[in-house]
Amino acid sequence: MMSGALDLILGFLIWRLWPVSGLWAVGILVGVNLLSTGMALVALAMTWKRTVHAVKNKIEVAKERFAEKFAESDR
Repeated sequence: MMSGALDLILGFLIWRLWPVSGLWAVGILVGVNLLSTGMALVALAMTWKRTVHAVKNKIEVAKERFAEKFAESDR
């Protein structure tokens, strides 16, 4: 969402300052794109890491419960 908002703002600036903006517009747009993509990938990686840990914990709990029920049925 932030990338889209920045693109709109920069698009407006480029349109308003057209003859001069051609000198810096490409560099600014590529830089903003790289920054926003990098931040999105970092956020995705952190979310993925938390998700993997949560799933591993749930699997461990399920294994323990299964072992307890199996031990009870053995008696």
